[in-house]
Amino acid sequence: MVAREIYGSIPGEANRIGDFAEILNEELMSSDIRVKRKSLFEWKVRRGINTKGKLRIYRSGSNIVYEGRVGHNYIPLVLSLILTLALLIISLFFIYLGIFFTFFFLFLFLALGDVDRLEYEVEDALQRAINRFSPQPTISTPQRGEDKIAKFEPSPDHYCMYCGRRITPDAIYCPRCGGRIR
Repeated sequence: MVAREIYGSIPGEANRIGDFAEILNEELMSSDIRVKRKSLFEWKVRRGINTKGKLRIYRSGSNIVYEGRVGHNYIPLVLSLILTLALLIISLFFIYLGIFFTFFFLFLFLALGDVDRLEYEVEDALQRAINRFSPQPTISTPQRGEDKIAKFEPSPDHYCMYCGRRITPDAIYCPRCGGRIR
C-alpha cells in the first residue's frame, strides 16, 4: 500500500480519551467514507474500490495521540492497469475500440484521486472531533466588585467562524475552508 501519514496530538487530555474516541467515531460515521471500528481506539477506513487506511488513538503521557495511514490497495490498481494495457493493445488492432480504452484509462485516474479525498475526509473528521472535544474560548463574566463591563481575554486558540477549525492568531484566511478571517 502506497501510504500517507496522518499524525497529531491533543495536549493534556489523556484522561478523557474515551470521550474523544466516541466523538471521533460519530464524526467518522457521519463522513462520506466507509468506516469499520476495530476496537475502542482503532478504525479502518475505505473510499472507492482501491483506497483504504487505518486510524488509531492512544495515550502518550498526558496527551491523546492520533495517527493514521491512508493509501492505495495494489490489487485493484494493478488490475486496472492490466485492463488498460489490454485495451490499448486491442485498440491498436481495432481503432473503433479506442473509446473503450479511453473509458478504462479515465477510471484509473479517477481511482488515483481517492487517496486525496480519503485523507481529507479523515483529517476533516479528526478536526471536527477535536473542535467538539476541546473547550471553546469564552468571554469572562464580571464578578461582584469588578467593573460592570465584561472584559474579553484573547485566547491563544482562535477558531474559524465558518468551519470551526483551530487557526493561528495571525491568520487572514482559514487553511481548511478558505474563509476570510479578517
